[in-house]
Amino acid sequence: MAAVLVALLGGAAIAGSALEVYRTSTAESGTPIALPHEVSPPAHGALYPGTYSASLLTTMPKDLFAAPKLSAACQHASQLPDASTGPASEDAKRGDPSWRRYTGLNPSRVALYLDVPSATCGETIGVHVRGSGPVRLRAFRVGGYRGAGARLVWSSAVFPARAQRIRGISGPTRLSTQEWPITTTLTVEPTWVPGFYLIAAVDSAGRAGSLAPLVVRDEAGRAPLVLMASDLTWQAYNGYGGHSLYLGSGRSHDERLANRSFEVGFHRPYQGSGTQQFLSMDLPIVRFLQAHHLRVDIVTATDVDARPSLLAGRAGIVIPGHSEYWTSRIYDAVEAARNSGTNIANLGGNEAYWQARLTRDSEGDPLTEIVYRAAALDPVGRSRPLDTTVRWADGPLRRSQSQLTGAGFSGVSVFGPERVMDGTSWLLRGTGVHAGQVLDDIAGNEVDSVLPLVAGQEDPRTPPNIGVILEGAFPPPGEHPGLTTMTVSYYTTPSGAGVFNAGTTYWACNLDSSCPLQSIGRTSQAVVDQMTLTALTAFSRPRAGLTHPSTAHPPVAPAAMAALLGPLEMGRRHAPRPGAPDAPD
Repeated sequence: MAAVLVALLGGAAIAGSALEVYRTSTAESGTPIALPHEVSPPAHGALYPGTYSASLLTTMPKDLFAAPKLSAACQHASQLPDASTGPASEDAKRGDPSWRRYTGLNPSRVALYLDVPSATCGETIGVHVRGSGPVRLRAFRVGGYRGAGARLVWSSAVFPARAQRIRGISGPTRLSTQEWPITTTLTVEPTWVPGFYLIAAVDSAGRAGSLAPLVVRDEAGRAPLVLMASDLTWQAYNGYGGHSLYLGSGRSHDERLANRSFEVGFHRPYQGSGTQQFLSMDLPIVRFLQAHHLRVDIVTATDVDARPSLLAGRAGIVIPGHSEYWTSRIYDAVEAARNSGTNIANLGGNEAYWQARLTRDSEGDPLTEIVYRAAALDPVGRSRPLDTTVRWADGPLRRSQSQLTGAGFSGVSVFGPERVMDGTSWLLRGTGVHAGQVLDDIAGNEVDSVLPLVAGQEDPRTPPNIGVILEGAFPPPGEHPGLTTMTVSYYTTPSGAGVFNAGTTYWACNLDSSCPLQSIGRTSQAVVDQMTLTALTAFSRPRAGLTHPSTAHPPVAPAAMAALLGPLEMGRRHAPRPGAPDAPD
């Protein structure tokens, strides 16, 4: 990709080993690189006045890089009919449930990371392994596979793992990265059907210490749906080496919070919360899509940042359970797609909450993610305010989640039931539920809510035609006084796009009852499954809103919702676990 990068830069020399693209710099203290096609957005109030009706951006950001050229064998594989490689034929293959032994939450024995979070047919990927003794790589493709959850696609020859030094943080950004030498490589062969893969490094006793996610892209891009895997969020929570974008070193939680990193590298093994993110928030959706034979291409958030055209012309975009960190190019791309008639299925909560910036290496691959969380801390806050890494809803960005997905972040550590508010919604067809019915254990951890459209509390960025399908109320935690609500909602846009917002990060793991802190009952799970299938089936055709126009069904204010539910049907709040990055702030 280096030649393409140089061409885009007009032959200019690339300073250092890292390139921060799109109104960003080679380093936080470096000189901004002006790409030839770069056009800075106008000040807030011109292009983004903050109202739903004026959010009509339809122009995709230009791709930073061209699509890779495929070999003849890879071109042939990409042109095979669905009868050979489609979701139904793939799901019929024999699965291998042994992948479940490789949770990857504690990479103390064997740890690995890949050079890149995604690749395409024919690409060779560097694998960096830390351990001792003989090790073998195993590649599992995630899917339904009749309950197995994945199938074994490839195993490497045995090779020796070696000790690697675990680096600490460095520089004013407290950069957390590892940069170990390459231990071995793997090549994405034409037989690797595009999808979501887990790469495990297994020792001689059959134990794996860590998992490396790998998205294999389909460059043909024929599927009507595209799933945008949340690799920016995985790395934000990943604490390998002792630091994440949430916590650093220290004796107390407050000290660890104060010592968090502002910059984390993609060249690190995943552990703990970083691993849990893709296991619980992305994989259940991947399995659900294949088990129901829905055609989907999978890309990563960093892929969309580099090549927004990956979303162009799709019938629907699927956002996984927890897609908290977006760059400006991602936000622009999703918004432009929606305004051009592409449906959005947000199967989670707390989406598009923080703006992030990326650096890329000399090949154009993602290198680090930068998030300061406060304009006063961000060194580009004054010179490039629209690149400031703050909440998307806050100044100077002022691009609320509500104007995109219909609802905004409303709480964390939230668990409990939801009440059916609109029993006539087309998304409830086939569920058998009725208005007023209470469904247990729908809400989980981080939640969104449509703000009440009542006098004095209106949010002009909330779509006026939004319909609230389910709603629940939850008591306040100690640090956030006041009741909060969670909603499941749907609205349509002037372009004809339909937008479904599940409203909770646990919607994804509720699909297969794999949520870490709450088990969903059978009735509620059946409703979640059917609503998801109904939405994704409809969203497999563009402009679903023309067939399924939304009807305004406003939310109930928190106090009124609590009174409606009563104490026995109120949700509950769990205090965030000490030292765990549960809260988004």
